Amino acid sequence: SISSSQATQSAIGQSPLLRVLVFLPGSGCVGIKVDARATVGPNRRKSSNPQEMLFDDTPEPPLSLKESVEVATNVPIAAQKLVLRVFGPLDDDSRPLSDYGFRDGTQLTLSIKNG
Repeated sequence: SISSSQATQSAIGQSPLLRVLVFLPGSGCVGIKVDARATVGPNRRKSSNPQEMLFDDTPEPPLSLKESVEVATNVPIAAQKLVLRVFGPLDDDSRPLSDYGFRDGTQLTLSIKNG
């Protein structure tokens, strides 16, 4: 039998998308999908220079967890504090989600940083 994450992987032909539940400040939550290869914070994107883009065929890195949270909640990355119950705050933007044991159905809490 095939799992839902394997089905998602097969459907898009790439890494599986993980469903992550983000608990919001106050009350409520939002579900997001994040590429299993993603990092916590933003990756350096390829150049926006058209000449460089024309000859660069390396794939774009997947959206990071914080970028996905920003899209879903409109909370800017700089204001996000993401906490995973088992590990605590997700402060190292360069670490892949796999370092934290992310899997389909992972739950985390979003707080807003002061200042």
